[in-house]
Amino acid sequence: MRVSQIVIIIPNKLISEGTLSYGAIILLGFLHSNSKKLGYSYATNKYYANMIRCSARKVTYLIKELNDLNYIRIENPKNFLLKKRLFLKIFSQSSPKKNNLIK
Repeated sequence: MRVSQIVIIIPNKLISEGTLSYGAIILLGFLHSNSKKLGYSYATNKYYANMIRCSARKVTYLIKELNDLNYIRIENPKNFLLKKRLFLKIFSQSSPKKNNLIK
């Protein structure tokens, strides 16, 4: 059986800041890895649950945590057949404040 390997990058400052749970940090690493090609991630919560070995409900909670703390932006398409898109936000400073966003 061939297993594909995914490499995730987690900046040290995310761990040292202490604002995110460890589950949210790991999920953010997977979102970053999956958003490299298109600039956003569109995988299902079930996919991420399998990757980080938790429930899909827990992934929903972690996505909410990342969104509430302004680490990601969620875009829900009007067409219900399309999946939601998760956009990572890039920061110029150590904390994710709106005025620190690089545009």
